[in-house]
Amino acid sequence: MIADNSVKVISKSEVEPRNTRKTRKIRNEETDGRHPAFRFLIDFRVLRGLFLLRMRDSGTLTGGFSHPCEQLSCSGGILYNGRMAGIPPQPDVWARRFLESLERPDWLFDLFDPLPGIYLYVKDRDSRFVRANRVVCDVVGAADPAELVGRTDFDFFPPAIAAQYVAEDRRVIESGEPLSNQVWLVPGRDGLPHLYLCSKIPLRDRQGQVAGIAGLKRPYEHSAGNLEGYSRLAKVVAFVSGHYHETLEVADLAAHVGLSASQLQREFSRYFSITPTDYIREVRIGMARHLLEISDAAVSQIACDCGFFDQSHLTRHFRKVTGMTPLKYRQQFRAR
Repeated sequence: MIADNSVKVISKSEVEPRNTRKTRKIRNEETDGRHPAFRFLIDFRVLRGLFLLRMRDSGTLTGGFSHPCEQLSCSGGILYNGRMAGIPPQPDVWARRFLESLERPDWLFDLFDPLPGIYLYVKDRDSRFVRANRVVCDVVGAADPAELVGRTDFDFFPPAIAAQYVAEDRRVIESGEPLSNQVWLVPGRDGLPHLYLCSKIPLRDRQGQVAGIAGLKRPYEHSAGNLEGYSRLAKVVAFVSGHYHETLEVADLAAHVGLSASQLQREFSRYFSITPTDYIREVRIGMARHLLEISDAAVSQIACDCGFFDQSHLTRHFRKVTGMTPLKYRQQFRAR
């Protein structure tokens, strides 16, 4: 057999691997390197690099990397569309700095405006509104969120109802702990109370002290399942709000809505996780706090106006709820 000693000329296309030729073709067609197939190829190599990095760190793989994209993954970055986004070494610090860099972080509230029936608000330590979304404005009758700034619930709701809202704010502020999914009856634009689930969290300043609260109210979905029971409880709440200064017994409330005392106890506790007796006491304590803050009336007079038997009766329950006497509370409030 005679050997073929002729020289064969090999083209460049036959030397290059097929995937290299494909990549070169793509680069020729899309000079900016952003063809979808090219992005997929780069992303695949980066993911491969991340996999090899994990193997190397676990001791399964030794040695270096064979491709620059594999080295790229060492920095914690992901290459996509020609850009690398590095994972910050302290994500929580990075996120906080990002929010602090925004010109108006409160513009985030605008996201909640299209949500039907969702209340969102921020208050300071004295329960004054700092910001609220438009749903809150619709309920209280304000044309713009700016009209709520610096005001309290007492400027928009009946005193007995507002006192309960503020009392709950104080519990969050004083404890520094969040309060989740509390059932509330909130007066609507039609004047009728509606069931809501309320959650509140404390807001801390740079020194770690509680500076205020943020709150969220959403419609209580389960209320639609028992409209008759809901209507009865709404009447009970309205009756207590209008007669808290009088002598009230559970039997009186039950008779007002055509129930026995035991039936009212069960329904009220199931909806609000509180007994009717405790609810009456909370309304009275809330009103007493409000009068201590805004008036110079004697504690004995406030006790009488809020439905307590006498000053000692008010002082005993007031200390149980707030941890201080009514007079001490007034002094501390005015010293702020």
